[in-house]
Amino acid sequence: MKNKEGITLIALIITIIIMLILVSVSIQVLMSSGLFGRAADATSDWNNAQENEEQLGAGNIQIDDGDTTYNSIDEFLASQITIEPGDKVEKTNKYKDTNNDVAVIPGGFTVSGVLGETTISEGLVIYLINDKTAEEIATIDWTNETTVANLQKTYDQFVWIPIKNTTDENAQDINDMYICQAKTAENGKCNITVENGAAKCTTHNSTQMAGRLYATVIGENFEKGYTEVYTAGTGLREPDIVTGPNGTSYDAMSNLLKSISTILGTTTGYDTKENFQISLQQEYNEVVKSVYLNQGFYISRYEVTGIVNTNTNVTVKSVAGTTSGLGNATWYRMYAQMKKYADNRTLTSVKSMMIQGAAYDQVMKFIENGERPDENPYTITTSGNVGHYSSEGLMAQYQTGGLNYPGTVQYNDKVKNIYDLEGNVQEYTTEASGTSGRVIRGSSFQSKASASYRYTEFPLYNRRYIRFTSPNLYKFSKLI
Repeated sequence: MKNKEGITLIALIITIIIMLILVSVSIQVLMSSGLFGRAADATSDWNNAQENEEQLGAGNIQIDDGDTTYNSIDEFLASQITIEPGDKVEKTNKYKDTNNDVAVIPGGFTVSGVLGETTISEGLVIYLINDKTAEEIATIDWTNETTVANLQKTYDQFVWIPIKNTTDENAQDINDMYICQAKTAENGKCNITVENGAAKCTTHNSTQMAGRLYATVIGENFEKGYTEVYTAGTGLREPDIVTGPNGTSYDAMSNLLKSISTILGTTTGYDTKENFQISLQQEYNEVVKSVYLNQGFYISRYEVTGIVNTNTNVTVKSVAGTTSGLGNATWYRMYAQMKKYADNRTLTSVKSMMIQGAAYDQVMKFIENGERPDENPYTITTSGNVGHYSSEGLMAQYQTGGLNYPGTVQYNDKVKNIYDLEGNVQEYTTEASGTSGRVIRGSSFQSKASASYRYTEFPLYNRRYIRFTSPNLYKFSKLI
C-alpha cells in the first residue's frame, strides 16, 4: 500500500459510460440495449429480439423495416449511417468517419464539428448539448475559436475508445481487455462473446468476467507483466470487494455502503459486503457485454468537477476550464456519484460508472505515442507532459483542459483529445489491490509520475490534507 501525503488530490475517472449497447432492432425501431439504454419508442418486438441478442451480435437475424429486408444487423446499421460532424442524434446510431472507422453515438449527443475531433483515430469527441435542438446545433460555427471554447467550458464531452470484438492483430481487441474467472495460467486465452444476452467466454465456458490488467504490481510496470488470472482477495484484480485483513473493514462497513445507497436511492446490492460483491460483478459483466456489442466505450474528456460533498444529487461535469469540484470524499462517494451521472442528466441512451482498471489500461494503449500539443509523441510511461515542480505548477493545480495557472510551463497533457491523464489529480478506479486498497492511476500536481502509473489508496481516505481553497478535481472516467 502506497499512501503519499504529498499527493493531495485524487482524480476520479468515471467510466461514464462504457457507452452503448447497441442493439436490437424491431420492425420500425433501432434500439440500444444493455448498458446503454433503450429508445423511448421501442415496440413490443424488443422482447423477442432481446431473447436472441447473441444472434444480433453474430449477424444471424433477418430484419424487415417495412421497405427493405436486411440479412444482418450490420447490414441494417450500414444503411442507417447518415451522421455528419456537428450533428445531434435523437436516437442511438452509428457514425462513420472519413477513414471509414465507426463509432456508436448515443441518443441526445452531438458529434463534434471541430477539425481534429471528428475521426476515431485522432480521438472522436461527442458533446452533451442538452439545452439546444438539433436545428439550433446545426447553426453552430465549429470553426470559430471563441464559440468552440465556450462549448468546451459549458457542455460535457467524451472521447471514443475503439475495442474490436474480433481478433485483429492491428487493433485493440476485447480479449486484450477482459478475461473470464475460469481462466487459469495453463488453459489458454479467453474468447469473449455475447450469448443469450450475456457476456461469455466460450473457451472456458464462463460468464463471470474480470479485467486483464496490464500490470501485476503497483508502480511503473505498464505492460511489464499482465494479470492474466483472476484471484479474489489478493493482488491486482477486478471486480472485487476490499474488506481489510480481517474481513471487517472498508466494503464490510455498513456506513460506507450506505453512502453509496443514499446517493443511488436504493439499498439493493449495497446493504452487505456479499451483496456489494454481487453488484460489482453484475455491473462488470454488463460492461463487458456493452463493450463487445458496441466495439468500444467513451471516456470523459476532462477530469470530473462539480462533485459537492454535501449534495448527494449534484450532477458532476466533464468540461474545460474549472477547478470547482470536490475537496473531501471517499472512494464510495465518488463511485456512487459517477454511477448516478446518467440518471441525473436524464440520459436513457447510456449508463455511467467509475472507470475500470481494465478500461484505463486500454485508454493508455489507445493514446500511446499520440501527438502532444507541442507535436512531440506522448509517452504514457514517462512523466513530463505537465509541470511537477514548484516553478512549474507544483503549488497550484491546473484547470481542466490545459488552461494553465499564470506563470506555469506549457501544458502538454493532452493526447487524442483527452486531457489531464498525468497532471492535476489522480484517477480512482474500480480496480482492487490486496485487501485494503483501490487503485488510482496517473499523477497529481504534487507528484511526478507518468499517466499509466499505479498507486493504491485506502478507499475511505478522505483527502484531508488539502492545502488549497479551490476544491479538488476528479476525472470522469468513461462512457459506456
